[in-house]
Amino acid sequence: MFNRSMIATFTLLLAALPAAAQPAPGGPPPMGGPGLRAAQARENLEFLAHHLKLSEAQRTQIKDIHARHRESLQAKRKAAQEARQALHKAAMDPAAPLETLRRLHQSAADRQFEVLAEQRAVRLEARGVFTPEQRAEADRLQALGEERRQFRMERLRGAMERRMGRGMGPGMGPGRGPGGPGGPFAD
Repeated sequence: MFNRSMIATFTLLLAALPAAAQPAPGGPPPMGGPGLRAAQARENLEFLAHHLKLSEAQRTQIKDIHARHRESLQAKRKAAQEARQALHKAAMDPAAPLETLRRLHQSAADRQFEVLAEQRAVRLEARGVFTPEQRAEADRLQALGEERRQFRMERLRGAMERRMGRGMGPGMGPGRGPGGPGGPFAD
């Protein structure tokens, strides 16, 4: 019924929809930049419009919601990025006191929470445009996406355990390495 890419696209909606009203970039979006967020948001809006059967009026309302929040969200994202960079720089400085790291960490967490709160406000406002039936379908799609994501994570975890052996990473335990039979550290 739904393929993986459609489910993945919907789940990205929750994080990327706030950028939906941004203008299209002039060329291919840079990796991870705001152009990519805008492209994903447009794709997510199209996914929702198709699966929730949004009317043209609903699409316009949702784009307007995103446009109203765009500048604020961009400023909050920038502040969060700068706070993370300041924390990283201090963490790499051996002379930085732990209290400075604690303060910078709290600041970075606070800025990231502001982004999350703004994104949530956009989602809730956009969700208010949906009919009750559309909300129910959106909830169903989101639950399906979460279930598929959990399944993929469990499958990946199992594959890694089978590949490396439970509890042992590469080079750990007996084998051909220096600690294995015949190696320089063998008994």
